[in-house]
Amino acid sequence: MDRRNIAKDLREYSLTLTGLVGLQLPCLVSAAQPSSPLAQFQSYGLLFNMSSATLKDHFSFSPENLAQGRYHTLVTNLFNHQDEQHLFNNFATLIPNGYHVHRRFGRKHLLAAFFGGGVAGNLTQFCFYMFQKIRWETVLPSPNSWGLLGDFLGNKADILQKFALDKAFTSIHGTTSCKGASAAICSIVAIETCANIVSLYDKYIELRRRRRLGIADREWDNQMTQEMMYEVCHLGLVITVLLSDLVPLLDSTTPGKGIISTFVAYSADGIGHAAHMGGFIFGVLYYLIALSGNRTPGNNR
Repeated sequence: MDRRNIAKDLREYSLTLTGLVGLQLPCLVSAAQPSSPLAQFQSYGLLFNMSSATLKDHFSFSPENLAQGRYHTLVTNLFNHQDEQHLFNNFATLIPNGYHVHRRFGRKHLLAAFFGGGVAGNLTQFCFYMFQKIRWETVLPSPNSWGLLGDFLGNKADILQKFALDKAFTSIHGTTSCKGASAAICSIVAIETCANIVSLYDKYIELRRRRRLGIADREWDNQMTQEMMYEVCHLGLVITVLLSDLVPLLDSTTPGKGIISTFVAYSADGIGHAAHMGGFIFGVLYYLIALSGNRTPGNNR
């Protein structure tokens, strides 16, 4: 790829990235603490001085917001980060991965993966919420074991227990807010990972062909070695990150946990592991359905 194409790719990607960053600013400024340099922009009012209630109800995804019909929060929460550090961490991952996806497949597919992965991550997190809620409702002994009190209450005992457990779980976890674009970025990382795996396979086939024909090209060998090192390192890093989400998820579903452990399993560490996995799975499916045939040898690094 010559320098003119690289400059064009960087210019196009910078435009896309600037748009995504710009959409983050209203919520970031509105939530800024007085000590933050961003707080001075709150004087502009309107979108830059939204109340905490507005941010919670309209720019944070939660089971409560979904139950109350605020379906737009499936998307708007992608532009609401906890603070500057949260945004920086996410975009530190988006910038390199997003560039390669943008270069390989274009702006349209990058944005489709971003928004689709974000929505898929939120819905996955909601499914995880429902799963943990059902587990919590069945963790206590059946009213049939309540003895005389259970006999006295009869069928009402089951209804009373279910209502009480549902109320307790919903009051704590139903309003737990999901913020940030982590799931959306996981979708983009998944596409980059799939493309790298295909690229590694193509390089392996080409290497075998060159060896079979006795073709020697030192410049090609050096270039392919550098690209393969990046792709292998990227794959190793992705596997490590996936395990950091998958292990807590599997641990939270382990049977035999106590009452307290089961109750806090949904948001024990405050990280949306299920959302991350949902976004990543969406990215893999998006690649397989929409992008797997959208490659040529020139697409490989």
